[in-house]
Amino acid sequence: MVSIYIIIEVVRRIQNTVRHLIIFPKIITVMLSVILLLGYLEYFFEKGHSPYFHSWWDGIWFAVITSATVGYGDKYPVTPQGQAIAIAMIVLGGSLLAVLLANIGGTLALRISRKERGLLSAKHMKDHVVICHWNQQAKSAIIDYKKRHHGVKFVLIDGYIEENPMDRYNVHFIRGNFNEDETLMKANIEHAKTVLIFGDKRIDENTADAKAMKAILAIKHLNPDAHVIVESLSGDIRSLKRVGADEVIDTGEINGRLLVQSSTSIGISEVIQELLAHETNNDFFETPVPRRYVGWPFGELAQELRQRGVNLIAIRNDQTRLNPPYDMKVTDECKLIYISEKQI
Repeated sequence: MVSIYIIIEVVRRIQNTVRHLIIFPKIITVMLSVILLLGYLEYFFEKGHSPYFHSWWDGIWFAVITSATVGYGDKYPVTPQGQAIAIAMIVLGGSLLAVLLANIGGTLALRISRKERGLLSAKHMKDHVVICHWNQQAKSAIIDYKKRHHGVKFVLIDGYIEENPMDRYNVHFIRGNFNEDETLMKANIEHAKTVLIFGDKRIDENTADAKAMKAILAIKHLNPDAHVIVESLSGDIRSLKRVGADEVIDTGEINGRLLVQSSTSIGISEVIQELLAHETNNDFFETPVPRRYVGWPFGELAQELRQRGVNLIAIRNDQTRLNPPYDMKVTDECKLIYISEKQI
């Protein structure tokens, strides 16, 4: 029982001494110093008395095995001084090992907790997608994006939620205001490829779009090459593009038009939803015009591609032209927008 109290007291004293030494190298340095010192003392007192200690290395070997409580039994001390040092090895070695394991476990637990609460930066990420603002649409976007593009990494920024809602999907969470430089830099916005800004429906529409504009300015200042896609709640597409948004989605107008179209053309909503659903084989694609098709009339190119299972629906150069005239020439500056099972 006395030895147990001694061990507890030694652990307490060591913890008080190295409480601020959470950094692993410092703890390991203390352990190595103790092992080297006790190993040398073991050799010093045992040489000439024990047949097992012929060099300093024998003492170090004995100190490591004894401190780790392995106890091979290939060496043992015969002098009272050596036996006393062996006892010290057992007590100090076990205590220091307990301190090291406690620090490792505590540090890992703290890191996991900080990551779940959005307190760790994403400095290790590159070419990732940054999601600004958390809602059901953001969740659906992340899930759908991961189904379509395997290996893409995500960073979610939101200042309202306290824990990562998408941890099971391996999404890195940053808690903070996404229109502030400090928060954006934690998300490593300088190396982000795409940024999706969802409208904040907890505030009025104009305020939500103004918040998005401030975020766009900050993002473009830190990363001019980032492709920024914004959801507009007020419908002020021009202002959002003026401050740097690459694409603006007016969900209110789209939903309204879809409702009207569905009332006059029954079933049109199902077609749109099927095209947007990942579960179907068809998807939207945009591709530069292959060299062999440059100069073709749109109508002839549409017929040619249709034979390959590709439905050409629009051409984009300076602007997007849906279902252009049959004889409109396709130039090398155009991009083809089509529906297909795979990209041509």
